[in-house]
Amino acid sequence: MTSLLKQELYRKEGKVFLCIGTTKCIGDSLGPMVGEKLSSILEKKDIFIFGNLKQNVNYKNINIVLNTIYSKIKNPYIIVIDSALSHKNFIGNIIINKNNMVIGSALNKNYTIIGNLSIKGIVGENNKNNIKNYNILNNISKDVIEKLSNNISTQILRAL
Repeated sequence: MTSLLKQELYRKEGKVFLCIGTTKCIGDSLGPMVGEKLSSILEKKDIFIFGNLKQNVNYKNINIVLNTIYSKIKNPYIIVIDSALSHKNFIGNIIINKNNMVIGSALNKNYTIIGNLSIKGIVGENNKNNIKNYNILNNISKDVIEKLSNNISTQILRAL
């Protein structure tokens, strides 16, 4: 994970970490937790962090945040961080892709965020059912979220 991050983040200016999620649902709080950890450590002019425990970036305000990013940052390099549901064997894994990310798909709120890199932390099992997935996201152990957010934050900091 670190080598791909190093390769992607090397000499890129205008790095934007877009940490998606809400603190109202423990399973969806991975992005804000990563944003909080990064915000407390990174204070560089060429690194921007959107989304933390106090100011969530979620399905409701994503367009406003994206408009802010594109109006204030020239040629932003966007790294989207979010929690995801998948097969139970993948819980605890981190998936990095060099492409866009679809957020809200576990609850059929598919919204594609155009980014350069996506980081997904698998927090629970996808049951292909909105109500079951909503319940899963609300009942995930805080331990799972803490471990994933620590791992993602550490790998990002090492890569930078």
